[in-house]
Amino acid sequence: MSKLTTQDKIKKMQTNIKSAQSIFALSGILAIIYIVRYFTTGNFNFYFSSYITEFALKAADENVFTTVSLSATAAYCILAVYAVIFLLCCVLCLKTKFGLWACLVLHLTDYAALIVGTALSVFGPFREEILIDVIVHFFVLLFIVVGIYATYKLPKLESEKE
Repeated sequence: MSKLTTQDKIKKMQTNIKSAQSIFALSGILAIIYIVRYFTTGNFNFYFSSYITEFALKAADENVFTTVSLSATAAYCILAVYAVIFLLCCVLCLKTKFGLWACLVLHLTDYAALIVGTALSVFGPFREEILIDVIVHFFVLLFIVVGIYATYKLPKLESEKE
C-alpha cells in the first residue's frame, strides 16, 4: 500500500471541497427540476427535492391533503426566498472558507424540516419513497461536512509543502 505524498493529500482535499460545492449545487438543480416538473405536469412524482420547496408547493396545492395550507402567493414567496438564499450559499461556498458552513446550515435546516415533516405526517401517511429523500439528504450533508473538514486541513497541508 503506497503512502500519499503531501501533494496527493492536497489534491484530495481540493477534490473534497469541489465535491461538496458540486453536490450542494446538484441538490439545488434537482429542486429546480422538481419545481419545473410540478408546474409542467401538475404532479409531485419526483424522487428528490429540498423539503422546503416540496412543502411550499404541496401546501399551496388544493389537490394535496395536508394539515398545513398556504396561499399560492405565500408558497411562491417561500420559493423565491429559498432560491435567493440557496444561490447566495452557492456563491459564498465558491468565494469564502465559510461558504460551506452557510451551505451546511441551509441543508441541515432543510433536512430537519424533512425529518419533522415526515414524523408529523404533514402530507399524509408515511411513504417508502420518502426514504430516498432522507438518504440523499444525508449524503449531501456528508459531502458538505467532508468539504468543510478539507477547508481547514488544506491550508495546513499547503504550509507543510513549502
